[in-house]
Amino acid sequence: MINRVDEHVFAFIRVKSYNVENGEIVGGVKDTMIAGNVYQVLKELLGVGQEARWVGGILQTPPLYCSRVSVAIKGS
Repeated sequence: MINRVDEHVFAFIRVKSYNVENGEIVGGVKDTMIAGNVYQVLKELLGVGQEARWVGGILQTPPLYCSRVSVAIKGS
């Protein structure tokens, strides 16, 4: 994880990711990295799930539907 507090930037590598088409999960995605500015992501949050889950044993959060997150995947 990359975390630059002074710039409010985050990046997570190998997060559990899904391929979503027309609002439906159609498969998993391997070797994923997400990054963004935490304040921009939260400011433009599109939705919040109803059921919170533990993430990495340190954070309990519901799923978040974000529009301002950059996603990169390893090419095949």
